Amino acid sequence: MNGLPYFVKAGLKWAAATIAFGLLPLWLRAFGLALRPGSGFDVEGVLKEGMLVFFSMAIVSAITVDYFLSSYRYSRFVEIYTVVLFPSLVYIFTLAAYFSSTLYGADVVAQNRYMAFEILMAIVSSIYACFHKMAQYHIEGPVVHG
Repeated sequence: MNGLPYFVKAGLKWAAATIAFGLLPLWLRAFGLALRPGSGFDVEGVLKEGMLVFFSMAIVSAITVDYFLSSYRYSRFVEIYTVVLFPSLVYIFTLAAYFSSTLYGADVVAQNRYMAFEILMAIVSSIYACFHKMAQYHIEGPVVHG
């Protein structure tokens, strides 16, 4: 990572820390199951609970609030897409998917589609947040502690 620009390294570090702490309940659950021999990690159970849906919403919300409380600004066109349209779409799609997941019942195919969508939203939200933070660090420049 030494050859990467400052803003890329800072954005990746921010994303890694956010994923580590944002998914802490998942890591604690996996750790607890690892301590009990013979118990397996139930990925479907975690996904059906909607943990990744709420993680996606939280990470996009944090980026949006961070943008409006900070001093850096995008052009009006970029701002509409990055801090208005994209977060709104994430909220709408994740809420619709989460609440419609209760309607699936025993339909395994529909449940698998929901879980795939949940994983996709978490990945897309994490990539969005990482690039958003990289842009912020690029605009603001390196932080000098003094």
